Amino acid sequence: MNIARHINTAAVETPDRTAVFFGDSVITYGALNRMSDQMAARLQQRGLGRGARVALFLPNGPGFIAAYLGILKAGMVAVSINPTAKPAEVDFILTDCGAAALLTANRPGAMVSDVPPTPAWVHVVDEKTLAGGPVPDFEMTHVSDDEAASILYTSGTTGRPKGVVLTHGNLAANKSAFSNCLTLGSADKALLFLPLTHAYGQNAVLQPCLEARASIVLQNGFQPADAVRAVADHRVSLFFGVPVHFIGLLGRKPGNLSSLRLCFSAASTLPAEIADRWRALTGCSIVQGYGMTESTALCTYNKRPESKPESVGTAMQGMEVRIVDPESGALCRPGAPGELIYRGAYVMKNYWGREEETAGAIVDGWFHSGDLATMDEDGDCFIVDRLKDVIDVGGLKVFPAEVENVLYQHPAVAEAAVFGLPDTGFGEAVGAVVVPVRNRQVTVGELSAFARQRLEEYKAPAHIDLVDTILKNPTGKVLKHVLRKVNPPTTANRHIIANWITEWILALPECPPPPFPPEANWKQLLPDSQILIQLAGDLSFRLDRKVSPSLFWEYSTIDSLARYLAETPTVQETSQGDEPTPKTGTTEALIAALEDAVANSGKGES
Repeated sequence: MNIARHINTAAVETPDRTAVFFGDSVITYGALNRMSDQMAARLQQRGLGRGARVALFLPNGPGFIAAYLGILKAGMVAVSINPTAKPAEVDFILTDCGAAALLTANRPGAMVSDVPPTPAWVHVVDEKTLAGGPVPDFEMTHVSDDEAASILYTSGTTGRPKGVVLTHGNLAANKSAFSNCLTLGSADKALLFLPLTHAYGQNAVLQPCLEARASIVLQNGFQPADAVRAVADHRVSLFFGVPVHFIGLLGRKPGNLSSLRLCFSAASTLPAEIADRWRALTGCSIVQGYGMTESTALCTYNKRPESKPESVGTAMQGMEVRIVDPESGALCRPGAPGELIYRGAYVMKNYWGREEETAGAIVDGWFHSGDLATMDEDGDCFIVDRLKDVIDVGGLKVFPAEVENVLYQHPAVAEAAVFGLPDTGFGEAVGAVVVPVRNRQVTVGELSAFARQRLEEYKAPAHIDLVDTILKNPTGKVLKHVLRKVNPPTTANRHIIANWITEWILALPECPPPPFPPEANWKQLLPDSQILIQLAGDLSFRLDRKVSPSLFWEYSTIDSLARYLAETPTVQETSQGDEPTPKTGTTEALIAALEDAVANSGKGES
């Protein structure tokens, strides 16, 4: 067999049917078949043999599809590289997979370094030349189900990217099962702006649509206005995206989306609030599925989006899914969180050149995803979060998706991402970045209060940043490992300390009604000076450092004290003159000094 054989069949039976719309270009199945044959013949003419790795360093376009199919037809292995990758990243992949050729749309010298092991043959793909060139005398290479068809590199969030080897059998099984789930037909038109270098766009959208002889409305990246226009102009029936794409469309005038019969979301958890708003706006539910590069694309599909909108569904045909305890491996009872593992026809062959890592990921045939999920009694799965993204706040577990769902309920929040931040006192703290809705004013204090009214104290973000954009990879998945690095712990600690002080005050038998205004001073919050001394002692214990009660003299609000404690590595001894000196060493004198301080709160604040 050969996964690309369906193009040959379509070219014979329906040569004039449109395969791809791309800008002003219209590529029929007959033309696409000729273009891919030309590419396969060129590869063979260069002396490349069966199993040779051929790197695709191309943006979305008909040229990518023709080159990709040509590689498969020739029995070679397509290695996809993100077109925005930097030279060092490209060179790493070319070296790692031992690429024999590189197909690109740009000047090679501008895209990869000019030192070995850049492949000896670098070919610039010109789709116009392919479309108009002579039809070669070419015969497709027959391969076995277990032979490699493609290598897709993971994003490398935990180290160097790993090459996921997918076979012709993997691609064929996933393609057929997902096509059945979608009830794909030749009358369908699918909008595809997802990167073709990624498993979602390449294996979940491109392959099934070509198999069904549907038409693909192809775009090079996501622009909300262009996407809406394409849906209306082409009467698109299928919309594939990740949560950020649906969020982007909700923030704008939606246009005419009446032709959509199915909207599909994957790659990251879809916030329930976004799904509800999309359904109210369009009347079309968003179906979710779950998968990863190592499962070819998708391994679960939600057949009941109306009754279970937050589920990623049940295992697709040819797959088994379980939820197990990450430590013991025992099956979890229905509703209990555990690691999602799967096995079946879609599981990758291996990580290229990494036997040890392959063995660590696939145990007794089961691939361990690293995702935390639950399964109900019907077998429907619900993704909780990535195991590595779960936040440990003083021994209490916080799932970022739960906090994100709450933030999305605020009308001024367009996007939100929640992640763990290091904290010396609590282990980790909850951090968040928020993109406000355009032309809507919102403050960090307002968002913080909003979250605290709806979440337990330890789950509420200790640190919120208002930003213009949130860092994502090319498929729209938030790069939380980067967000942890770009948010300095000292900034987070300021908010962590402030929140802990607030929680401490709220636990008192008598306290002012929350939320506390930012300008509230100690006289308003804690008029009893002995309680201030107790707070200083508890802060000293929590932070493992000396916190003198006399600090309340100079830093008269929660925020100013928290800022001082966060930005000062250690509290200096009073003899160094950095703090006001109490009148005497006695408790009575200290209380008297504190009474003076709260009576004059704000006068000395910095």
